[in-house]
Amino acid sequence: VLMATPLGYLLIRPLDLRFSPSLPDDAGHIVVLAGAEALRQSTQAGRLEVSAAGERVIEGAALARRYPGARIWIVGGIRGENDGRADAEWTANAWTRLGIAPERIVVVDTTRDTCGNAQA
Repeated sequence: VLMATPLGYLLIRPLDLRFSPSLPDDAGHIVVLAGAEALRQSTQAGRLEVSAAGERVIEGAALARRYPGARIWIVGGIRGENDGRADAEWTANAWTRLGIAPERIVVVDTTRDTCGNAQA
């Protein structure tokens, strides 16, 4: 019932609204998991196109601005069929276009799932 209806969303949404995220005063590293990249569309457009998880890219960039001394990590490894670039590379390129210095961005593009992301 929770998966087939919006009941799960209706139950969790009040908690999302009740508890706002608490951010530290400083951060040395920001880790973003890939998965927001629409690889086929990105390859066709020649720039990052995002899926419904696009907030990962946006929030990563926002956190990079909030913590200008932090390194920002993008961890992924799924590669497009025609292009061969990893999902993490697409996001790193977009962040550079958004003004984040390339030397602050760490790309881990060898993982295929969340468990691998954590290990990397």
